[in-house]
Amino acid sequence: MKHEVSSLLESHRKWLGENTSFTVHDGNAEINLPFLDHHNDYIQIYLTKNGSNYILSDDGATINDLKSCGMEFTTAKRQSLLNSAIVGFRVTNDGGVLKVEATAEDFGFKMNRLIQAILAVNDLLMLSQPVRPSDFRSNVEDWLKKENIEFSGSKRIVGKSGVKHSFDFTLESEVKDQPQMIKLVNRPSMDAARKIVFTSIDMPKDNFFKGQVVALLNDPNNLNLNLFGQVLRYYSIGLVHWSKRDESLNGLKSLKSTFRDNDQLVMNF
Repeated sequence: MKHEVSSLLESHRKWLGENTSFTVHDGNAEINLPFLDHHNDYIQIYLTKNGSNYILSDDGATINDLKSCGMEFTTAKRQSLLNSAIVGFRVTNDGGVLKVEATAEDFGFKMNRLIQAILAVNDLLMLSQPVRPSDFRSNVEDWLKKENIEFSGSKRIVGKSGVKHSFDFTLESEVKDQPQMIKLVNRPSMDAARKIVFTSIDMPKDNFFKGQVVALLNDPNNLNLNLFGQVLRYYSIGLVHWSKRDESLNGLKSLKSTFRDNDQLVMNF
């Protein structure tokens, strides 16, 4: 049994390593970790050097995202909940940025503390009870309905490799069997770009299906925004900026949908 447990733990360590990636830009690093927030997006941690030490932070993404979803921290009770969520992990709230300082020796321990704090703050969204959550997906859905653009809900397609790819919306083109498969991107990153590129390349392309992958980007202030768009354009992947959605309205209005909201479909070719 001891050997079996040791083997299982080694398998987990291997999985964690294979699903953790990073990019370096101007001496700073963006680390993508396989831990999901409430949007089912990977958590990102930013690393900068401070002398011989390292500053790890979420760059303000966690608290800002909760605010955009209706979870404001304007009352003493909400502030107390926020402080309680991070105090046990000894993580600092620096003007909305969750951060810790680490040495080379305790780096893994400190990064784990920050991850746990980010997840704990994410869980605070369950305490927010707005009339309708104003997350990115529901904003997109509301806009499509408002503009009378027909669409389908979540859909999964099995790629050529056998991997199942999830899409948030499907807009059926006037050209038969050439739908636009919409993937929402809440925060641009190189990890997100790589996944979308793989999804696009892996899509079945035959006489029955010629769908195009389109990224609909919630374009906040982000250093990776230009590089993210450059990667997608290189692979001829459609990119629509949420802030410029009205400019794409005429093209989207001509699209028809053959599936209804929240359909779940696995297409095997």
